[in-house]
Amino acid sequence: MQNSGESINRYTVAFQLNEALQAIAFTLQEIEHGKDTDPAIWVFLGDILNHLCLAWHRRRFGPDEVAQESREEYERRSVSVPNWGGRFRLVEFTASHAAVAPHLPRRKIDRSTAGKYLREAEVTLQNLVGKIEAGQLDVCDTSTLADNFEPVLCNLCLAWHLRYSSGEEISSLDPSAINELRSWMPPWQWNIHLIPAREEPTDRSEIDATPK
Repeated sequence: MQNSGESINRYTVAFQLNEALQAIAFTLQEIEHGKDTDPAIWVFLGDILNHLCLAWHRRRFGPDEVAQESREEYERRSVSVPNWGGRFRLVEFTASHAAVAPHLPRRKIDRSTAGKYLREAEVTLQNLVGKIEAGQLDVCDTSTLADNFEPVLCNLCLAWHLRYSSGEEISSLDPSAINELRSWMPPWQWNIHLIPAREEPTDRSEIDATPK
């Protein structure tokens, strides 16, 4: 993969990013309608992430290349999460963190909190789509493109980890704790795994994706 001057196909990327936007809007709607159980939310977040991964891995593909993609290639690309920014780590659903009190999962999900971070992801993604569709990122280095994807995933992580916390509770947290949770990525799908942003997805059996 080139490290600089990389050309991307704006139409291929924009299509998947718009699909991700639709998935976020659907998630917000479902949460507002009371479909806010943990299993429901992790399915929703996994779907959003799939589209982000496909937008990234297909960024140099034209329509013909997308059409020729095998089912195996599609599945591999949709669950191979680029480690945009290099800070993300895969953690178990049960991973504990000082910012998330053990008693919180016994509460109902705070819809305002989950919605806040999902909307932040939505706004960030809308800005990225605008840049893509305007051709501002047609030719750019990998790091620049990754910098535009990273905050979307950060906000998805926060929507998950802080879903039981109220705005008041979050405001009392150490900012460094929140910053750490931005990079804690749960396995919203069983076969999801992180790969370096500059690498192409490889066969799943070649990757040690065990959450830490």
